[in-house]
Amino acid sequence: LHYFQRYASLSDHLLADLSMALAVLVVAGQSSRLKLCARPGCGRALLDTTRSHTRAFCSSALCGNRVHGAAHRARK
Repeated sequence: LHYFQRYASLSDHLLADLSMALAVLVVAGQSSRLKLCARPGCGRALLDTTRSHTRAFCSSALCGNRVHGAAHRARK
């Protein structure tokens, strides 16, 4: 199965691969695992691969830390 032209650019290859991955998620009934980051203003997409489907941030080191740090400062 070829889903991009023979001498396509790298961006065309990446777009085709991403499109196929999204199609596989939808067909497998796993589209609920595709989420947006919970940090206000981030807007990045993430794929929740946790067993409990509870991943909320695109990066726990960046977005998760910022949200948790702001909540901690608000409690003080």
